[in-house]
This record gives sequence, C-alpha cells and structure tokens, in this order.
Amino acid sequence: MKRTGWFWFLLLFAAIAAIVGVSFFYESTPSGTDIIKVDNFLLGTLVEIKAWDQTLDEEAVRASIQSAFDAMRRVESEMSVNMKGSIVHQINDSAGISKVGATSSVIAVLDIAERVSELSGGAFDVRIGAVSHLWDFTSQKAARPPDPKAIAKAVRLITLASVEFSATTGTVYLPVKGMRLDLGGIAKGYAIDVASKALRKAGLGNFIVDAGGDMFVAGTRPNGRKWRIGVRHPRRLGDLMCTLLLSDRAVVTSGDYERFFVYEGRRYHHILDPATGYPATGCQSVTVIAKEATTADALATAIFVMGPERGLKLADRLQDVECLIVGADGARILSRGFGQYLPAVMAVSP
Repeated sequence: MKRTGWFWFLLLFAAIAAIVGVSFFYESTPSGTDIIKVDNFLLGTLVEIKAWDQTLDEEAVRASIQSAFDAMRRVESEMSVNMKGSIVHQINDSAGISKVGATSSVIAVLDIAERVSELSGGAFDVRIGAVSHLWDFTSQKAARPPDPKAIAKAVRLITLASVEFSATTGTVYLPVKGMRLDLGGIAKGYAIDVASKALRKAGLGNFIVDAGGDMFVAGTRPNGRKWRIGVRHPRRLGDLMCTLLLSDRAVVTSGDYERFFVYEGRRYHHILDPATGYPATGCQSVTVIAKEATTADALATAIFVMGPERGLKLADRLQDVECLIVGADGARILSRGFGQYLPAVMAVSP
C-alpha cells in the first residue's frame, strides 16, 4: 500500500506525542471561541501553537501565530549546534582562533546560562558541547558509548576556560581550541519565550506554545478555566503522573526516556553530567514550572543532573520555581509549592 506524506506526518506526530514530557488536553469550547491550532517542525521537534481570542478574527490570530513561528525560526538559525552557518556553529568553529559577532539573543541566553550554572554548581553548563558532540543519540545504527579517553579529554575542556561574551561588543569567544557550546538545554525554552512575546505583542492573551512538550501557557481556556497540562509517566508509555492547572507559566520536563539507547543492558540518555561526560544517573525525569520557559528549561536540566536531594534544595530556594522530581528508583519528590498547580482532587500517581 502506498503511504502518502500525510501518513508519515501523522506517524511522526504520534511518535512525538508518545515521548514528550507534558501534554495538552483539548476540550470542547463555547461557540465563537474555537481554539486555533497551527503546527510546524522546528527546533528538532513538533511545535504547536494554540490560541483563541474573542476580539480577533481567525485570520488575525493565524497571522499572529505565524509571526511567533518566524521568531522561533530566528532563534533556531542562531543557536542550533548542528545548523551550518548558525552563530553557535561559527563560535565553535572559531574556538581558540577569534571572536564571533553574536546577536543580543545569543548573548542573553549565555548570560542566563551562566547564572543557572552558578546556581547549580556547574550541573548546567553550555560548554558541555565538548562532550555532547561525541555522543550519538539519533543514529539508526547500533549505538554505543564514545571512547572513555575521548570523554575524559572533552570533560577537561569544559572547565578549562570560561566563555567570553560581551553585550557591549556583541561578541562571543571560546579561548581554547576544542571548546564547544551546546545550547540544547536552554535554547528551546528561549524560543518558546520569544514566541510568547510575539503573541502578546499581537494582542493575544490566551495561548499555548508547545515545543515537543516544553511549553508556555497564557491566559485561560475559552471557558475561563486554567489550561490543563498532563505530565507523562517516565516509564509507563501513555500514562500520566499528574495533571497541572496552569496560567501564565512555563512547564518543561527533562527525562531519560526522550533520547536514549541501550548498550550491554545499560540505558544511555542524552542528559549529560558535565563533571563526568556521561549521562546523569540520579533521576528518571524532572518537571519544572517557572515564569519563563528559558529558566524552566535550564533548571530542568540542572536539577536532573544534580539529582533529587540537591535538585530539590535548589528549587526550594528559588522564587517562582517549582519542580516534580522522579528519582532513579521511581520515587516522586515535590518542591514545597508544587501542589498549588495540582487539582484539589488529584495527586501525583505512583
């Protein structure tokens, strides 16, 4: 049987929906307030934007959504580590050679990344690129860990020198040859925030920007209630651990089930510990709720690498940040204020 392009698109959609950390529940809406949905594939995942507005017609809403996608594409073109010609690609190619001109967006992301790195004691580090490019979590061939000597050498590069960047000069420099940036743990969150700002600028106040399960939700559903977001179970495909009620918040999940391979009976996933160069071992998943997706994205990675005990302490001392941690043993750990986002009749399932 011949399979059309639509068949493969729907198959891809189903596959992504099965692995993302959080899910959007679509519900019927009052007449005249239908939720308009547009999706595109970018940032290495399926991105969906859903919005509704009583004062704007459908054409205006769709135009606003398109402007949000355009903003996200600009972020991807600047920060993708794999896209030849991106600013990050140029920075990596020029390591130990010369400074590279960068946009204000790249500088802003590096600034936030530096702060999260300090908060987490180095658990989050965009210099992880020296190690991450050694690993292959996307190949269809039988995967295996990189050579231990290569990993050890790359780990030394992570802390050998700081990333030099300046908003004044608009430049970024990696002082040592072999250093590499990888903004994969923060760029998607930043793209979500950029899209959200574009939608607000266009006059939309009720929307969801969902990039492969990492999202920002604004306003309410057409019925006036908060958006309902499901957090998936890291080990039971298709099951949810809990449902969140959110408005004007970002929610991001980092999980060891997103990209991984099994070699000689051991699971190797894409969330790497900068201290070892190997996948972090303390968690199955971490879900972070924050005011901005950039912060939530970086913190989800940081807390995952830190592990349940240290990660929980970090979340509890930060304002407007809550988290749900699933430890390596499957234990669920909630930050002090996480319960405010759960329906009164619902808890986190085992």
